[in-house]
Parts: sequence; C-alpha cells; structure tokens
Amino acid sequence: MEKKKEDEKTENSENENDKNSEELREAIEQLFEKFENAPEILRKNNEDMEAFKDRLNILWKDPFDLLELFLMLSTEAGDKFNKENRPIASEQNDYVFEALIRLHAKACLIGQEIITLMRNGYATGAFARWRSLHEIAVISLFINNHGNSAAERYLCYDTIESYRALRDYLEDPDLYKKHSEILGYAPYPFDEIKNIENLRNQLCNQFDDIGKNYGWAAKALGDKSPNFHKIEKNVGLDYLRPFYNMANHFVHAGPRGTVFNMGLLEKEEGHILLAGASNFGMADPGSCMAISLSQVNKALLTMKPDMQTSVFMEITKYLIDEINKQFIEIHKSFDDNKS
Repeated sequence: MEKKKEDEKTENSENENDKNSEELREAIEQLFEKFENAPEILRKNNEDMEAFKDRLNILWKDPFDLLELFLMLSTEAGDKFNKENRPIASEQNDYVFEALIRLHAKACLIGQEIITLMRNGYATGAFARWRSLHEIAVISLFINNHGNSAAERYLCYDTIESYRALRDYLEDPDLYKKHSEILGYAPYPFDEIKNIENLRNQLCNQFDDIGKNYGWAAKALGDKSPNFHKIEKNVGLDYLRPFYNMANHFVHAGPRGTVFNMGLLEKEEGHILLAGASNFGMADPGSCMAISLSQVNKALLTMKPDMQTSVFMEITKYLIDEINKQFIEIHKSFDDNKS
C-alpha cells in the first residue's frame, strides 16, 4: 500500500513537471514571438503614444507654451548676465556671481526636464523635479541675501560632499575594492581619496562647522546645526513646504507615493495603479515651476539691478500670473470624461 501511494505521488509529480514544462515552453515561444515582432509592436506603441501626446498638448497648449516661453526668456537672461558680468566677477573673486550663475544654469536645465515630462504626460515626475528647482531657489536667495562669505563656503562645500561620498571607503579601504569588483569598475585610487580627505580637513580648519550637513550655511544662519528647512525659512519660502513635502512622495519609496499620484483624479486614488502617462495633474508642477524659476531669476538678476532687469521682472511677473491662471482653469475643467 505504501509503495502504491509512493508511485502515485511520483506519477503526479511527473505530470505536474510535464505541465509546467509545457507552460514554460509556451511562454518562451510567446516571448520569442514578441522579439521577432518587436519593430511592429513598438511602432504601434509609439503611434499610440504620439496620438496621446497630441491630445495632451492640445488640451494644455496655452499654459505649456507660456511656460516654455518663460523658460526661454529666463535662459537668455542668464546667458546675457553671464557674458556681461563674468570678466569683472573673475577679477574680483565674486563668489556670489559664480554660485548664482551656476545655480541659475542648473535651474534652467531642470526647467527643460520638467516641461519635457509634462508634455509627455508625467505629472509626478515633473513635480519630483520641481522639488530640486525649489531647493535651487531657496539656496540662490539665501546666497544673494548673505553675500560673498556664504557663497564662498557654498562653493567650497563641493569638496565636503566629495569627501562624504567616499567616507565609507576611507574607513574601510577593502569596501571600495569589493564594490568595484561587483560593478566591474577600476578601483578609485586610494591616494586620491586621501587627497580629498586632506582638502576637506583644510576647509574644516578654515571654516567653522563647514564639515556638517549644510555646514556652509552655519555662519550665515548663526546656527551650528543648519538644515534645509532653516535655510528655507530664512529666505521666507517655507510657505511652499506643503508642496515640497508632497513632492517627496514622488522621490522616495514610501507607501504614500504608491497610493497618491498626481496623474489620477481624486476618486481614482487607491483604485487605479498608474504605470504610465496621464493627461491630468499638470497644474501643480507647471505653476510651481513658474514660481520657483522666477525666484531663481530674481536672486541672480538683482545682484546688479538696472532698468532692463526691472522691465524683465515686471514682464515675467505678468507672464507667471497668466501661466498660473491658465493651468488652474484647465485643471478645474476636468470631469470624468477627460480622465
């Protein structure tokens, strides 16, 4: 009896294995069929995406176009400011100029990324990139307010960040070798890591508290424990903290970001898993981008104010108001048929 049960068990196991093998073969065949038909499948998918983007960009055309125009004007203003002021700034070791022009260029680059994401239907991705733009606006205004000393520390802090990226390897030299072998990278020369450590130590001797997180801002804040929130409050932009916190959900892997998605209507949250583009949710990233980019412009251009700067700021103020108005109008016009 025991042998009969064992034989039946073996036979059932073999049948199950045969079934699994057959399903595996079918799955492999279907996969190879998709590989063979990949050009046609991708062509159809691209056509569908282009049709979707056409509808999206018709719906949001006016605010998208105005936002892109504002970005173009901002980029041109930054380029002009750089060309006109770099020679004398270099002669005078003007750290404020150097820090702000670099931040402004990065802001314009992020602006391009935000617009690209919105024009392709990715509101949450656009808002996640706005988070970085807000940080640039905060830091730019802080440096503008606190002058050359804060700007010099900010630029020197690049070495502190490089040291922090390599700190684990200084404490455990074998760790980088292990990671390099896994990644297939040549190990970073240990003497160069030590050189960065030496430079970091020199800066810590030169500037009090610079080795701490956001330590470059410690003296200007009058606070030995600086952080971004304190800098944000110092320049009066902490009123945007709720939007900044919301953007964090789209950057990190917390559960809120798996439930809440700007591309979904409120009634869809928690019921639909959005795994692609959407034509909803562009108002917040678009409006926030316009506001933050204007703040970065202000920090840079008011370094050396003139009549042209005043005219530019007035024109862009009107443009931003119109951008915000149009984004809100379209956002409010959504109904179930546009989801």
